[in-house]
Amino acid sequence: MVEHGAAKSGVKSEKRTKEIISECGLILLKVKEDFIKYYGDKEAALYTWKVCQHITIPEDQRNLPNAVNESGEYAYYTPDGYIPELDLRIEIKYSGKKGTTESKVFDDLEKMRDGIYSDKRLLYLFIGPLAKKTFKFDRFAKKVKEFDPTEQKVKVLFDDTPDLVTLKSYLTSEYQSKLELERQNEEG
Repeated sequence: MVEHGAAKSGVKSEKRTKEIISECGLILLKVKEDFIKYYGDKEAALYTWKVCQHITIPEDQRNLPNAVNESGEYAYYTPDGYIPELDLRIEIKYSGKKGTTESKVFDDLEKMRDGIYSDKRLLYLFIGPLAKKTFKFDRFAKKVKEFDPTEQKVKVLFDDTPDLVTLKSYLTSEYQSKLELERQNEEG
């Protein structure tokens, strides 16, 4: 199988993002095996994987002609990962040059509007040297802000730094806020 440039860039950027997430004391889960290793209990892990990473299409789309795949199950969506400590899904878009990624983001916007990601927060991360220099990404962020003005469902983050400093800062802040809230809840 020959991978196109976007696929190669995507794999590389996901790997780098996973490293940064780990540096923040968090973990990025992607495949079934990641969930089983993290949760230990296979049944609970597979349930969580299915909810977080194997998102079945909404009921109102199940009557479409191609809603059922070759395996006989409904079509599903798979985000780039899940950070359990923050109960956060993540979509990663790398932009090193102009290309297909620019248009694919609007399919993700439709998924958001359809409620695909609505049960958990979503971090939509643009990384790479052109992350902050692409009109379609700016337009996407504007549309997401119109859809979710308080960022309760979706946080769009742009990070064009080589060391993903913006991502580190965001994750560290989110994790510290969660730990503080847990501490306050324990104190009563």
